[in-house]
Amino acid sequence: MTEQELQHSRDRQYLIECLSSDLIQMLMEEEKIPMEDAMHIIYNSDTYRKLEDEKTGLYYQSSALILISTALSINAN
Repeated sequence: MTEQELQHSRDRQYLIECLSSDLIQMLMEEEKIPMEDAMHIIYNSDTYRKLEDEKTGLYYQSSALILISTALSINAN
């Protein structure tokens, strides 16, 4: 792996961690649930799997947009 690829991987992971933290916080506030429950919901969601999939580019989106998308997919089921 080149230095540039390694840096890209680090940057992507950082974005995913920041978005995850934002999503957990937003979910806690909006749903009035404890952190552990919010973490379970986020880390076990299709949305999180998509965040980790570089091909989706979802990690470049805003946390609010991602949360809305997650809520819509949950309500659709």
